[in-house]
Amino acid sequence: MNPHPRGLSRSFIPLALGLAVLPWLAGCTGVLATKQRVFVDAITAPPEPPKEGGTSYRLLAKKSVVSGQPVHVPAVIACVNAALAGKGLYEAPANTPADLFIEVSYGRNMLPREVPHANEAYLQLTARKNIARSLEPTTVEEVWDVKVAVPGVTGRMEVALPLLAAVASEHIGADTQYEVPVDVLKKSPVVESVLLNAQKAIRAQEVRRTTKAPEPASAASPETPAPPSPSPPPSS
Repeated sequence: MNPHPRGLSRSFIPLALGLAVLPWLAGCTGVLATKQRVFVDAITAPPEPPKEGGTSYRLLAKKSVVSGQPVHVPAVIACVNAALAGKGLYEAPANTPADLFIEVSYGRNMLPREVPHANEAYLQLTARKNIARSLEPTTVEEVWDVKVAVPGVTGRMEVALPLLAAVASEHIGADTQYEVPVDVLKKSPVVESVLLNAQKAIRAQEVRRTTKAPEPASAASPETPAPPSPSPPPSS
């Protein structure tokens, strides 16, 4: 696997998750077919022994992705986090070097219907090891890369995100050699788990965003001391 620098953002994505994406996520199980075909293309470096205590990560995104389709970002991040958590990965705490930098790419292929893979929604996760233990993104060799795609998605791309994230996470560390089709049931426990946990994360983030800490009471201005009472006249 050869390293290939990409246009990464310089920090992880601490983006607010809006409740506006919930209707799209909630509709995902109703829009997709009973059995959905997903195309998977995965590659991996030789596996390493699991790290004791789990593997931490920090999500990155191409600037073009974030600026070009910002409305999709909250649902993407929620679903990817939920899917990675299901595989035992966890987000690195702030100001702490992560074990992996995971670049997130996503989008749609709006081609005419007669073209193969028309209306295809895709999600790609690319992981690089943080060898230098740096807070800044790295362009070293990839440790794994997974791209998953669902053709025939109409309407909002968000309806396919739980499915895409779930299938991507299930193929982390796999090597498919080439793009392969995978049939996934609409009621797959993995997909439903990603959907449920993504919705919970969005609601929790919205609560944190809208709940403001009480403003500290302004310090009371010191009272002006009363003038001293006149001393009584000396007695004669």
